[in-house]
Order: sequence, then structure tokens, then C-alpha cells
Amino acid sequence: AQLGNQQPLARHHFIGFLHQGQMEALRFCLALLFVGCAVDCLYVAYDHVKQRRSNSRWFGTSALVFFLNVVVVSLPGRMDSDPKNALSMPTLLAPAPWAFIIWAVIYIGELMGLVRQACCTDSSNNKRFAAAASAWNAANVAQILWCCTFRPWAQDMLWLSAMMLGTIAACLFPAQLKARSLTSATDYWTVVFPRSLHLGWATAATLVNLNSYVGASFGPLTALVVALLSVAVALDAGTFFVSCGLNSAAGAVAWALCACGTGRPSGPNVEALGPAMIKSLQWIELSAALWICLAILKSVCARSPSEASVIHAKQEKGEDEALAHPLLGHVGA
Repeated sequence: AQLGNQQPLARHHFIGFLHQGQMEALRFCLALLFVGCAVDCLYVAYDHVKQRRSNSRWFGTSALVFFLNVVVVSLPGRMDSDPKNALSMPTLLAPAPWAFIIWAVIYIGELMGLVRQACCTDSSNNKRFAAAASAWNAANVAQILWCCTFRPWAQDMLWLSAMMLGTIAACLFPAQLKARSLTSATDYWTVVFPRSLHLGWATAATLVNLNSYVGASFGPLTALVVALLSVAVALDAGTFFVSCGLNSAAGAVAWALCACGTGRPSGPNVEALGPAMIKSLQWIELSAALWICLAILKSVCARSPSEASVIHAKQEKGEDEALAHPLLGHVGA
């Protein structure tokens, strides 16, 4: 009788093992699918021929992917939907809650940018909007992919959501290099500014997400090294954005560093390193934010007063400003 009872139990365990194996295989296939989609987003963002072919329908596509992005972002169930859960994730880079108000500025600004583009009748401006459209659309698709991967089904694969965030930033970068030739105040505040904030925040969020993965998977020494390297990468990214003329993107990186410097890291690695080490790390983060802010201030003060008028004169003559990045060629390409 005892043997008879053990056989159904063994069969039950075997079926459970098969079911678990099938679920793991499904998760692996989903992860591969999302990685492939991210690669496709990068291809669209950096492929000039595809960008030229899509210019005729750029605005309709931009509006569609943006509103789809808004819908997916608003769906509940992400790991950051519960503030307590988000703040308790094991990481040494933990932004303070106030920092996330930047999302409201980004999305409201990007919505205003779409309205601005819909109402624009200037053919030269429309040409520049169209040149940046493919890369911005790819970034919106990557944002949707991040919303799908930053969920409980992939909680032990935070590298995947970090990759999606990195894809958002990588797609926004060429879009902003092409959009930065827009010189009117209206175009800047409705198109260039919010999208550049998105670029800088996505760059910083990639590093924060990566540190969450490291904090959950590795010990205190590895987590500390990755955190320090992340601050160095954020500092380099901020100063690089300044050199590209994307000061608001650099400002978003500085904002994120300030938030991390005033946040509350959590997890066993925090306890293992001790409060003195954590406080030192936060001072480093605040120092990096200050350095980026000084770089922005220096860039603004060093800009020639006649520079904007020269660029505007070139635009009126139909001359496109050359972009200082080897992957992108000219604005009007």
C-alpha cells in the first residue's frame, strides 16, 4: 500500500518537473524574442536608407507608436507599479522617489511635441522632424519592450530589462542629433527638450537596472565595483552629451545621479558594505552630478552669441548643419 501511494506522488513530482522545464524554456524563448526585437529597433534607428523611405508617412507612425507606448506604460503589473516593491529591490544605486517626476515632464513634453509637429507648416522643419522620426519611433517601441520585460516573469533576468532601457537610449541618441538643428524656442521646448530628457534618463535608468541585477545576483564586492563603474559611465555619458550639444540629456543624467546620491540603497550587500562605504558611494554620485552640471554651465557660457543666428541663417538658405557623429551623416540625408 505504501508503494502504491509513492507511485502517484512520484508521478506528480515528475509532471511538476516537466511543467517547470516547459515554463523555463518558454521564458528563455521570450527573452530571445525581446533581444531580437531590440536589435531590430537599433537597426531601424541607425539605418539611413530605411529612414529616407519612411519619411512620407513619418508623422502617422510617430503618433501611433507614441500612443501605443503611453497605453502600455499605463498598464499595471510592472515591478515598479508597487512603490514599496521598487524601493526594496537589492541595489547600491537606488534613486530617491522624487526623481521619477521626470517621467511626467517627458511624456507631457513629447505629447506637446507631437502637437507641434502636427501643426507645423514649415517644410524645412518638417524635413528635420522626418529625419529624426525613425529613430524616435524605434525608441518608443523599445520603451514598450521594456514595459513587457520589467515584470515578475523576468524578475531573475533583470539584465533583459536593462538591455531594453539601453536600447531606448541608443535609439534616442541619433534622433536627438538630428533634431538638435531645430533652433526656434517652440521647437526646442516641445521636441528637443523632452526627448533629450528621455535620452538622459533612459541612459541613467539602464545603469540603475543593471545594478539591480548585480545586487540580486552577486556579492558585495562585485556590486560595489559595478556601482562605481556605473557612476563613471554616467559621468562620461553626461559630459559626452554636453559635447554633442545635448545639454538637457546631460542634465537628466545629473538629475539621476543626484537622486541616487540621496536615495536609500537596500539589500544584503548594503549591510555587508556598511554605512560608511554606502555614504562614500553617495558622495561620489553627488560629485559626479555636480561635475556634469559644471560642464553644462561651461558649455552654455562658452557658446558664441552669434552661433544660433548663423545656424538659423543656414537653415533659411536650405543648408543642413553637419552632425558631429560618424554614424549619422547630415541632417537632411
